[in-house]
Amino acid sequence: MTSEEKKNRVTAFLLANQILQKEMQQTLYQIAQFNDAILILVNRGADFIANNIEMIDALFIAATRIEKEDK
Repeated sequence: MTSEEKKNRVTAFLLANQILQKEMQQTLYQIAQFNDAILILVNRGADFIANNIEMIDALFIAATRIEKEDK
């Protein structure tokens, strides 16, 4: 392997690493947002959850879609 090929491979690796880091940061941000939402629900109590179950279900479905799109 020539030095130019080695340089190109290292550059490609570093670029792929940057992309992966950005995706991981985005995923971690989404997880943090989801965790915040869960804490809010837990602190609201059973009555709030029962009265808003359709909205909560929709949020869980949306979160599942976000996770699948990230993969």
